Amino acid sequence: MAINLLPEEQKEIIRAEYRRRVTTAFGWLVTLVILTNIVLLAPAWFAFSAQERELGRQLDAIEQGALYGRVTEIEASIRTLNRQIRQYQSEDRGAARAIPAFDAALSARPAGVAITTASFAAGAKMADRKARLTIAGNAASRASLLVFFDRLKTRPGIESVESPISNLLRETDVDYQITAVLRP
Repeated sequence: MAINLLPEEQKEIIRAEYRRRVTTAFGWLVTLVILTNIVLLAPAWFAFSAQERELGRQLDAIEQGALYGRVTEIEASIRTLNRQIRQYQSEDRGAARAIPAFDAALSARPAGVAITTASFAAGAKMADRKARLTIAGNAASRASLLVFFDRLKTRPGIESVESPISNLLRETDVDYQITAVLRP
């Protein structure tokens, strides 16, 4: 155990000298670490800079070649084609497909109902942007036409089915026209 009998002013001077010496020692340590890193990393830096210059020279030589010009032309045409494909896909993404709509109509058709005409109108051409499938034909009876109408309404992909009242005027040998609005 040590007893310090110095006055408080002297103790403060000693503490200040201690902090100054610790700070100086820490500064020398940081400087030594930095200088050591510089000495150790300098050869790697020189090697990498020489390699960078060599690679730059090789790249310039390649760019001067005729094959490089052809490759850049091919890359430009590929970029153009990719841009056109993306544009086509963005235009085609929201369009309804005709084949599933025709399949839905054919699978909903009961016995006694004949389809003579089926036409598909794309959604982009319609005012409400929804695709439509128009089906025309002949039904043996009004009951078989109503069954066809009800089955068509329940098919997936069909939002609604529109039928004029003239389809229901006759009891037998009914000529009909139905419009199915497809889901987007």
